Amino acid sequence: MKIISKLNEIKINDESVVAIGKFDGVHKGHRALIDELLRIGKENNLKTVIFSFSPSPAEQFWFCLRKYHIFYLVRCNQHY
Repeated sequence: MKIISKLNEIKINDESVVAIGKFDGVHKGHRALIDELLRIGKENNLKTVIFSFSPSPAEQFWFCLRKYHIFYLVRCNQHY
């Protein structure tokens, strides 16, 4: 595993399968997504990449979300 914290450090030269999201903990939903990512990668001989956000895009752009009255259907901290 390689952790990259700056966008300008990202260099993916191989065909890849990518999961994009806010992986704030590995609960059942995240585990299922990661398992599927690994399965697709293995079946297709692709590199697997997880692109996560910290802080989440919602936290970074909360002022825009409020300005345009965009709200979540479920609470951000609700896990399944």
